[in-house]
Amino acid sequence: MNKLKTTIIVIAMTIFGAEVKAQNDQTKIDPQVYVDALSNFNLEDLSADTVLFTQIGKRNDSYEVGKKDISKFIKLKYKDKQTRFEWQSSGNSGRAIVISQYARNSRIPIRFFVIFLSYTDNRIVVIEVEENK
Repeated sequence: MNKLKTTIIVIAMTIFGAEVKAQNDQTKIDPQVYVDALSNFNLEDLSADTVLFTQIGKRNDSYEVGKKDISKFIKLKYKDKQTRFEWQSSGNSGRAIVISQYARNSRIPIRFFVIFLSYTDNRIVVIEVEENK
């Protein structure tokens, strides 16, 4: 009975270790590509067929936006010539990227865009936007 338990534990640890190693072996994503695309409001080539777009704030709203409409959708809501986008941080080998939008001469961000990428093809699958109020 003890040999069976030991065997099961060893198998479970081997499987778990292989999954952790696979996650750590993922190539890191260059966030600047996504910052540049957001700055130019040209996300079609980097997006999945459907992107879940969520606004976080007083009222949380979520939309499923098609690949062809995501750039127009974001441009309509957030384009302002007096702002700039900058990379803030990344996590999970670059598959979660935080991009801040700043007013032209400010050091305090006016909103944050959190972009989540797919593990299979590094395409944008979720964008969360939070206003900094």
